[in-house]
Amino acid sequence: MQRKLQVELSETDIVYREGPLVELGDPPRRAGRADVGGRARDVVLANGAGAESLWPRLVEPRHSLLVFANGAEPSGLDGVLQAAGDRLQVIRIDAGNREAAQRYHVGGSGWVLIRPDQVVAARGESSDTALLSRYVDRVLRTKPM
Repeated sequence: MQRKLQVELSETDIVYREGPLVELGDPPRRAGRADVGGRARDVVLANGAGAESLWPRLVEPRHSLLVFANGAEPSGLDGVLQAAGDRLQVIRIDAGNREAAQRYHVGGSGWVLIRPDQVVAARGESSDTALLSRYVDRVLRTKPM
């Protein structure tokens, strides 16, 4: 009962099913947590100094791109990163991190875009960055002066 009340009060189980930003991310018909419109989930990230939590890295006022890769970058990612500029931070997650892959429903290589309010904006396979590119063009592209 306490756990259920904690989740209810923290509003971490909310999934947005409508709205222009959610629609732009092409949500699944029955979205759940860690799907487009759902809240980002915390995971432990391994790094050279040990382990750290994902959530403290998501507090910056910009989008975060989780890249699950087996060493190779998704094709087309460089162009997307250039278009977004400093409005996007990239967080690379080792594809061997089973907990992270499981919590974000990524089988093998893929990517998950998280908005600054910690809601999943879009997601896809590493071989398909067209959706990511479209989202960045509409929401994050730096405007020329």
